Amino acid sequence: MSSLPQLILCLLLLCTQVLAFAQSSPNTPDSSTPHPNSMTPAEAQAHFAPWITEGWQLELYRTGDLNHNGQQDTLLVLLEDDPNKLIAHQDSYGAPPLNVNPRRLIILLGSASGDQLLISRDDFLPPPANADAPCLADPLDDIQLHSGALLIQLRYFLSCGSNWTASQTLHFVMVEDRLRLAEYRYFGFSRYHGEVTHFTLDYLTSTLHRTLNENVFEDTKVTVENLPLSPLPPFYLEHINLICDQPAAPACAWSRAGQ
Repeated sequence: MSSLPQLILCLLLLCTQVLAFAQSSPNTPDSSTPHPNSMTPAEAQAHFAPWITEGWQLELYRTGDLNHNGQQDTLLVLLEDDPNKLIAHQDSYGAPPLNVNPRRLIILLGSASGDQLLISRDDFLPPPANADAPCLADPLDDIQLHSGALLIQLRYFLSCGSNWTASQTLHFVMVEDRLRLAEYRYFGFSRYHGEVTHFTLDYLTSTLHRTLNENVFEDTKVTVENLPLSPLPPFYLEHINLICDQPAAPACAWSRAGQ
């Protein structure tokens, strides 16, 4: 496991590639039909059909009021439905195929005139599986939409041949109709010894909160350091690139993709 300073430097790596922000949007769904909080997969697929292009399926949706305007906002995660991207395990007889279909992230802001597209990205969320690391669990653990906040939860877990497991959370808040990274949280530990790496980077206050001497298997005297950092640059959802397809990595890496 890399040292904490090396890990932080890796996380703050700036990329030169500029990712294009999707400009087009499908037809706005009928705003007279409210978004129910709970639908069957078939009902949800039909309800959000105007935002689901051919060859894609709705994997999950979340609702909440991101921008505090009293209207319900919606997050959709779509999964491409390409049978050619279902890859059979080479060394595991009878195991289900690896689904390497890409995911699409769509965020809609509710308004009196209907849902309006905030962002759509096909190059952000990791696919469910990795052909080069068939033991790797789906890196996308969960997505939560709360009042004013978006939480993207990632995980690193190998069912074979790995000592380290980790969880990460990217916490975004709405700032002038853009989702800005407010916090990055990392919690990882050795499955053999229990030693923990646990820290939070606060991007709004440029502060590192670091937990020391933590162990998941033992009662230890844990201390917390709050370290001021040089001003951290603002990161927005459209500017972040996730890299979750490295089999030897201890977590999903991420970097700035450009403004």
